[in-house]
Amino acid sequence: MIGLDTHILARYFVDEGSADAATRSQRLAARELVESGQPLYLPKTVALELEWVLRS
Repeated sequence: MIGLDTHILARYFVDEGSADAATRSQRLAARELVESGQPLYLPKTVALELEWVLRS
């Protein structure tokens, strides 16, 4: 089972329109992982940190 971190989820949820090529590549990789259908582990601390990141 793959464990998710805040960075992966932030890339998945936040669309930075003026992002550079590396950021776009990371966003695509995050999208492929999250939408792959395989089991993923989301620790509570990551969910809480993501909520904090999305507020700021």
